[in-house]
Amino acid sequence: MIIYSLYHDESMAYPKGEGASFMPGEAYPEYPFGVDCVAPNANAVYAGVRETLRLAGLDAENYGTAAWNPLGAYIEPGMRVLVKPNLVMHENPTANGTDCLYTHPSVVAAVIDYVVVALKGKGTIVLADAPMQSCDFDALVGQSGLRDLVLWYRSRGVDIELKDMRGLKSVNTAAGLEQELVEGATGEVIDLGTDSCFAGLPKERIDGLRITNYDPAELKRHHTQDRHEYYVSSCLLDADVVVNLPKAKTHRKAGVTGALKNMVGVNVRKEYLPHHSNGSAAEGFDEYEGANLFKRLMDDALDAGNGMLAQGPSCARRVLAFLARGFRYLGKRTAPDAYTEGSWFGNDTIWRTVLDLNKIVFFGDKDGVMRDEPQRRMVVLCDMVTVGQGEGPLLPEPGEWHMLAFCDDPCVHDVAMARMMGTDPSIITTVGKALVYDGPYAWRDASAGLPVCHSNDPAFDGVRVDELNEDMRYKAKPTSGWAARFAREG
Repeated sequence: MIIYSLYHDESMAYPKGEGASFMPGEAYPEYPFGVDCVAPNANAVYAGVRETLRLAGLDAENYGTAAWNPLGAYIEPGMRVLVKPNLVMHENPTANGTDCLYTHPSVVAAVIDYVVVALKGKGTIVLADAPMQSCDFDALVGQSGLRDLVLWYRSRGVDIELKDMRGLKSVNTAAGLEQELVEGATGEVIDLGTDSCFAGLPKERIDGLRITNYDPAELKRHHTQDRHEYYVSSCLLDADVVVNLPKAKTHRKAGVTGALKNMVGVNVRKEYLPHHSNGSAAEGFDEYEGANLFKRLMDDALDAGNGMLAQGPSCARRVLAFLARGFRYLGKRTAPDAYTEGSWFGNDTIWRTVLDLNKIVFFGDKDGVMRDEPQRRMVVLCDMVTVGQGEGPLLPEPGEWHMLAFCDDPCVHDVAMARMMGTDPSIITTVGKALVYDGPYAWRDASAGLPVCHSNDPAFDGVRVDELNEDMRYKAKPTSGWAARFAREG
């Protein structure tokens, strides 16, 4: 039976200021590093992670003793464990900071401690993500404290690695945007073929698949009527267990991003990942709603410019970018809708990419071969202390939910998360499609009932996950492209 727990404490906040630490504020019996490694101040997030795992009923008979091993049902000594936070970007261009942008390191650290407990000194932890192409990974892991955290674990004898799973990144230079290969990024190209959620779409729709700021010709090489390829990191394929640590946020294309969408970050090359299809819904595509000449011209200019990315900055690219901006301006003022780049509730592409990737996460073996039996397990612990709302995932503003959630299925987790953000799987296509999916490489029984929530909050305890937050006491502000469809009636 799938487990879901939700911890809620209005006083829970991330450790901040002088003396702040990711270590626990007290020496819990199971803590693997001893009393000398306890923080001088209280750490409400660490205590919250611990309580979230307790509420899930994990290893209940040993709770309160040194033998308590809440993740022991999923992780065994000798395993290789991928810990996958949502790191996305190193900065929030708004004035809203990073607490609402990426998974907070205090959550990451507390979960890693329980992975250490489960491994019992044998095995490897890989802390990794593939953030946005323009993310400065070194700056992110430096300013967040993640690099120092990994060094601290190594000094205590923990076998842990910190990895950037991207194979390609972009760097802003005086001449413009330049692409660079990331050294050491490895993986396997996996073709789902007719088992892909894109299989059966018309040729025109497949030819129109795009991802913003990537060469469309490269994507076309990997997604045809018969081929649907993804370049997946060895960090994922070599793992025995995935510890999925999403940040609950709104998302311009998917509506929300949680455990399912977080698996987009296991890719080596993002140009294998369709995000929308160029053209209007009225014409059979999904970038925007109504047909518009200027938006079509914008797409043509963007395609031409993105096709020149590998050549580096140039006058031609600058001219094309200028034209694209002009056509975008005219399109937004003459079209029946303001949507572009698939950033609206009618996006019918991103859910297919997300479901395909989750199939690979569960059924792709270490050599990139899809197997009939699941190859690894997943547990989810979601950072909802501060959620990202508004123009997520890259320009979020904070929502103070003061919550943490645990689940051992990404789809069930996202059902609950969507409800807790004031929307519903019937609205969020990615979650709704995953909930009923029973095709090739389905990792859960779509006909199975949904679990109830185990919570310290009486408003949520014992409530089935698809009925949580019925009174809409929690409502995330949606992105502009989802404002007309996001909120359910409460």
